[in-house]
Amino acid sequence: MAKNLIELTQDSELKSVLETTNEVCVLYFWAPWAAQCTQVDEFIRKDLAVKYSKTKFFIIEAEKFDHISEGYEITAVPTVIITQKEKIVGRIEGVNIAKLAKDVNALCAAANGISAQAGDAAAKTEIEQDLNTRLKGLVERAPVMVFIKGTAVQPRCGFSKKI
Repeated sequence: MAKNLIELTQDSELKSVLETTNEVCVLYFWAPWAAQCTQVDEFIRKDLAVKYSKTKFFIIEAEKFDHISEGYEITAVPTVIITQKEKIVGRIEGVNIAKLAKDVNALCAAANGISAQAGDAAAKTEIEQDLNTRLKGLVERAPVMVFIKGTAVQPRCGFSKKI
């Protein structure tokens, strides 16, 4: 795990860092029951925390730290809050990897010694390549591939239930 990736275990950890730093911090609120958090979690851990090694990324279980979630008005997971000097400078609700990459790059690039324009272009290329690679792998895995909403055990729409 990257040194700048902090899985919150005590709310005092977050408070002490935010009060003492002028740097940008990324707060990622998630829930174990929300499958959609997996994509954001993976992107933060494998890409953003590695690329922006001087930026602190906090992983916060929203329901476990409900008082922190309420303070940041978290109503859905995943939600990413970007702060600087204890002020919210960015907010991404839901799974929006492109916006997350763009916002973190815009706010964190300079502090990490990366050109914002170069970082933005690289992030976009990485996301597109990663998505295309994943889709190609899925489509080539079997002669027929069905994408459904939900899971096979718990379908989320009428069409998916019929399959």
